[in-house]
Amino acid sequence: MHFATCIVIEDEIPAQRILKNYISKISSIELVGTYQSALKANEGLKK
Repeated sequence: MHFATCIVIEDEIPAQRILKNYISKISSIELVGTYQSALKANEGLKK
């Protein structure tokens, strides 16, 4: 059961992998997107 959703905004791919791995271990958080910039995140969230 997820209590919160989140996105990752990080321009470095290795750091994205670390964050996604960490988030995947927290059952109460659902990762809904990963973006390399705030502009891309904004575009993705508008869809």
